[in-house]
Amino acid sequence: MGMFLTIDESSSSPLNFFNEVPTMSRSLQISRVTSVHPSLILVVEEDADTRLMLKYLLEIWNYQVIEAKNDDEAFQMAIHYRPDLILMSINAGETDRLATSRRMREVPTLEQAVIIFVAAYSDEKTRASALASGGTDYLVKPINFGVLEKTLENHLRVNAKSKEAAVSEFL
Repeated sequence: MGMFLTIDESSSSPLNFFNEVPTMSRSLQISRVTSVHPSLILVVEEDADTRLMLKYLLEIWNYQVIEAKNDDEAFQMAIHYRPDLILMSINAGETDRLATSRRMREVPTLEQAVIIFVAAYSDEKTRASALASGGTDYLVKPINFGVLEKTLENHLRVNAKSKEAAVSEFL
């Protein structure tokens, strides 16, 4: 059974998460809202409207969500909370976000965290730089919510299995 997320386009500030701002109000069906996800996701996004939209969407999918509006805040929150997945927006040519990803990978407790970059550009140079900086995956805006949901599920499932295997080897 699905649930509906209504996007209100009457706001004076457009959602920067989309390349195209819809012109009329519509509902978007969200699937599988009944499953339980104990995973913690850190959303790193400068734009407050986009950050809020992502937070609400992830909470509908029953994820725990924490937010950061800049790189310094993201790094400190990642160290303190040790999220299972980090969803980071990135702009073309942005080096601070890539440096933050590299710094996170140097922290032993964050080595296995999934880092997914979300970019407004699909150029191969930006994608390659993001993945080389420690990114696990790279999605291009506008985001298809179905693709985002499956991407999160797949990465978190693989990460959980890796953690379980590590614990089993230890025991």
